[in-house]
Amino acid sequence: MPAWLTFLISATVVAAAGVRLARDGDTIAEVTGLGGAWVGAILVAGA
Repeated sequence: MPAWLTFLISATVVAAAGVRLARDGDTIAEVTGLGGAWVGAILVAGA
């Protein structure tokens, strides 16, 4: 597989994961009553 194709696939996966993480983080913030910044900090620290 060419390197550019591997890069494009990897970039797509990372972008999709980022969107999903942001959406799930907002949901967690609403359910727990914590601010979005707190949930984001916790998720980033956990990664």
